[in-house]
Amino acid sequence: MVKSDQGCKNKIGIVAQLNKSAVTFVLPQGDNKDFDTRVRIYVKKKDGSIIAQNENVAPGQPFPDPGTYGPYDLNIINANSTNVEFSDGKSELQIQPVGNDRWITNVKISMGWSDGLTAACESGNIIVDQDVNTARWSNS
Repeated sequence: MVKSDQGCKNKIGIVAQLNKSAVTFVLPQGDNKDFDTRVRIYVKKKDGSIIAQNENVAPGQPFPDPGTYGPYDLNIINANSTNVEFSDGKSELQIQPVGNDRWITNVKISMGWSDGLTAACESGNIIVDQDVNTARWSNS
């Protein structure tokens, strides 16, 4: 969901910079995340280039279910990305469990620009495990 579909130029024509990106995990009753499962998040444009990422979210932390965990900061890779480029793209969750780990979560991504514009998306409940360790969803 994009709060506004206006461009990222402010009233004096300066292009706004992406300055905030975060991820929150909402776990329903079902399956938790083990402490030793590595979690990666990528926020991408339509062309696959990375807007923001975190290749080791909450290392060493278990996520018991049910519960909400985060927000965790994402590293901004392309601060010139616009809200339209975000909403046209996809986000991706990858896990690397040690042994077996089945995890059910709703991944919520939030973005913010220097002009106050915000945008967000969420995956809906997804299931990842040691066999199917990647999930992707639209940012719109």
